[in-house]
Amino acid sequence: MQNEKNRYILKGTEDFVRGEMDNVTLVENALCLEQMAGRYVLYGCYTSKAVNFPAFTHLALSWNAETPRGTVVEAQCRVLVGDEWSSWLSFGKWSPFIERPCVELNREQPVYIENGILKVVRGKATQAQLRIYLYTDNERISPLVRLLSASVRPVDWHREEAAPYGRLIRLPAYSREVRDPALREKLDSPCALASLMNRWGQDVLPEELAYSMLDQQTGNCSDPSFAAANAGSWGYEACLAYLDPLSVWEHIKAGDSVALELNLLLLPVNRGSRLLNRQLFRRRRSSWFRYGALS
Repeated sequence: MQNEKNRYILKGTEDFVRGEMDNVTLVENALCLEQMAGRYVLYGCYTSKAVNFPAFTHLALSWNAETPRGTVVEAQCRVLVGDEWSSWLSFGKWSPFIERPCVELNREQPVYIENGILKVVRGKATQAQLRIYLYTDNERISPLVRLLSASVRPVDWHREEAAPYGRLIRLPAYSREVRDPALREKLDSPCALASLMNRWGQDVLPEELAYSMLDQQTGNCSDPSFAAANAGSWGYEACLAYLDPLSVWEHIKAGDSVALELNLLLLPVNRGSRLLNRQLFRRRRSSWFRYGALS
């Protein structure tokens, strides 16, 4: 378990046993549906303990799961605002083999999810609790959840300067302007993800990733939770994190992979463009993919 001020990561048996398991067990350091008489139950749920965070108004949730055809997972979160817990909010059902609608936006609620980010619009949250449902419609197979994490943007966050750092970055020659016209306007995240994965010998096209992370509710590929889940479905360890510039440089120096989402205030036309860093993955077959939302 890693709880570094604004980040909380659960992975492996030692971390997962701290939570509550309902029709769920642990297999190979991952969460799996329980079996009865040699058959998997149709659904189960894992719930983490409540986690303390610095006061925040934005939370990003990540999960890495193997979801064979006929199985899905659904990550949810609730937050403590003042003395009252919010309702459980779903980040959408996930599998690369289904149509993936995110939840419908409802800005009238004090806490809601927009573009894959949980937002607190009335007050400040100080705790969060995570849970993830596992579903199967085939009693012979089960999804496996290998990672569940949350990262928050503290209210008292302030701009920090980092010492200049130079690193030669070799990137594939991907440009959405010369990709499939039907997907061209949706390829920011898929191009970033393809660059990161292909650096480690993967042979995948941005269009392949786009079709397996397309949000059917919004019609785009901009949901960051789906991007991390997509990388996780290929066997990579991937999560979202709010990082300051110094933390970004530290991860680059350590050989980790970083894809950044930037708000380019001076260039509003390009708002949302991705800046890639390809000093990528290590660990497992996989590695480490961090998606930082900085603004």
